[in-house]
Amino acid sequence: KKLMLQFEKETERTRHERMLTREFKNRERKRQAQIRHDMGPLKYYLRPSKRKLFDEKYAPVTKEEIELQMAKEREKREEELIKQQREEEKRLEAELKRSAEDASKRGPRRASSVD
Repeated sequence: KKLMLQFEKETERTRHERMLTREFKNRERKRQAQIRHDMGPLKYYLRPSKRKLFDEKYAPVTKEEIELQMAKEREKREEELIKQQREEEKRLEAELKRSAEDASKRGPRRASSVD
């Protein structure tokens, strides 16, 4: 049982690490594409020293920063989900209350007599 729990934790950790690495590589690829677009392909490849100047304009992002951003986004999504659930509960309560009021206005139901 302990081995199974340890294995699950390890797989979750490696999955998270792979996701962070993938996101980091995607962002770095986009950043380099922006720099290459601004500099032009010839200057980009022939003057690597000039690329450092673009670090100010297109700041590199670390894995830790990405992890913080993802955590903030996750918290925001959770808050929105909770808000939607509360709104849905209020809507259902109002609907239930309305249907109860309608039923009370109609009066008690009579049992139909079968001859």
